[in-house]
Amino acid sequence: DNKKAFLWLAIVAGIVVLAGVLLVTFLPKKAVVLPSLSDLLPSETATPQTDPDDTAVMPYKEFTSEGDWGWEFEAGVLTISGSGPMTDFPWDYRPWEDLEEYIGQIYVNDGITSIGDYAFKNCQNVLEVHLPEGITSIGTSAFEYCAALPGISLPSTVERIGTEAFCLCVELHSIEIPAAVKELSGDAFFASGLEQIRVQPGNEAFVVKENVLYTIDEKTLLFYPDDYSRTEYSIPEGTETVGDYAFTQAGHLNTVEIPLSVTKIGTTSFRFMRSLKTIRYAGTQLQWQQIEIGEFNESFNEVDIDYLG
Repeated sequence: DNKKAFLWLAIVAGIVVLAGVLLVTFLPKKAVVLPSLSDLLPSETATPQTDPDDTAVMPYKEFTSEGDWGWEFEAGVLTISGSGPMTDFPWDYRPWEDLEEYIGQIYVNDGITSIGDYAFKNCQNVLEVHLPEGITSIGTSAFEYCAALPGISLPSTVERIGTEAFCLCVELHSIEIPAAVKELSGDAFFASGLEQIRVQPGNEAFVVKENVLYTIDEKTLLFYPDDYSRTEYSIPEGTETVGDYAFTQAGHLNTVEIPLSVTKIGTTSFRFMRSLKTIRYAGTQLQWQQIEIGEFNESFNEVDIDYLG
């Protein structure tokens, strides 16, 4: 009996050992997870412990000479100093172009006599411009795409405003042309936000009639403000030429009346006029066909032309 009991005990012990081996072999093992590199680094939402004075970094540029004039940049202000005319830059380069997004003010000191071509193009965040008396010329595209500029006072000494000087200045709602200005093309304010244009008394080259810019003899219509709120406009009899870019992007106009006296309509005079529906011409279709009409006047192809002659 003792032998049988011992035998059964041995069998049970063997079964237990075998079961243990099977459990160790086939049951899943618990994985050991090591920390990743991201677990060891600070989380993205962690607040950096920095000196408050170090958190607002503004570019700085000490005075840089460009010959008789130079420039410097500090705390959002671009300052031009020296004497004589600024350089006329190419369309794709300005010495401060890497700083343009930071420029909030442009300050030109006394002694500078001209603003160079493309000088401040693409300064999209500039809100204030100071130009001194003594400036006689504002170059081609000098302030092009200064999109946030709400206004500018032109010195009384300015005689020339270059092509597309204020093009794409969409927040520029009014402008006054100094009495001394002798050279100005209609595209100086192309695609701007102008609602009102004025000419100072005594100007011998230009005149404004009903908020529209003409040559002093009123024979050439130069510029109709892009954002002028009128919906209809009649070009006065006696007008002979509608200048380049004259009505382009005049967004509120739906009707324009053209008199018999008009013999020439310039390049891109009627283009991108989103509200235009009708052109009324005082003459016949044959007379209309005799008008010299420049390129890129697509608005004529998109509207009805009523011949009243």
